[in-house]
Formats: sequence, C-alpha cells, structure tokens
Amino acid sequence: MNRHERRRFAARQAALDLALGFVEAFCAAHAVARDDMLRLRLMVEELFSNSIQHGHGGGADVDIEIALQRLDRGVELHYADPGPPFDPRSGADPGHVEAHADERPVGGLGVHLLLELAAEVDYHHDGTHNRLRLRLDLA
Repeated sequence: MNRHERRRFAARQAALDLALGFVEAFCAAHAVARDDMLRLRLMVEELFSNSIQHGHGGGADVDIEIALQRLDRGVELHYADPGPPFDPRSGADPGHVEAHADERPVGGLGVHLLLELAAEVDYHHDGTHNRLRLRLDLA
C-alpha cells in the first residue's frame, strides 16, 4: 500500500471537488476515520479556496499540488501553490475570533481554523511556489 500520494489540480474553483475527492479516497484507502477525514478535507478546502480567491484572482491556468502521506498517528499534507507569497501563520488574526459576528471583520477565520486543526505547520516560498506542510494528528 502506497502511504504517499500526490495529485495536481487546476487552480480553478471547479477543481475543488476533484481535490476533495482525492482526500476522501486517500483516507478511505488508509483507514483514516471519518471525523479525521472531515478535518483534513476542511483543511484542503480552506487552502484551495484561498489560493483561488486570493492568490489567483478567481482562477488561473496553473496547477496546485496536493500530496498526502499516512503517518503512524496522523496524516501529513503537502500543499504547493504558485501564487504570490503568503504565510498563513502570519496572516491569521485570532484576536477577533471571540467578537460578535457583527463586529468581526470579513475574512481570516478560515486561516485561523486551519491553524487550529493542524498539529504542525511549516511554510516557505521557494521563489515560485508557496509550500506548506501541515500535520494532522488522528483522534
């Protein structure tokens, strides 16, 4: 059984369902429980949607690469996007999370959620791609 799988998806909103299907199939093949699969799916959905909306102005003719690796007690997600540099660790503003919905600025909650779900997040920009490595510990 291959514990590491990699796929490329067009940087278009229409490709999101394909990316999420990849996550679901990987989790089914590697005995990842449903709740953990849903958390991983949410992480990919947030990254992918932010790449399309903020990094590529609604879509672009480039590929986003997603790689998943089954660890003994978790799943490692590698995400590569050729958008402008953006380190999600520096873009989250958790200070407004507790505010009433009417008082919160639009945006930022998805990145905060992503960082809360991941046990570990590494980021670097290699000159052409944002490269993220996130570890999800399984329940």
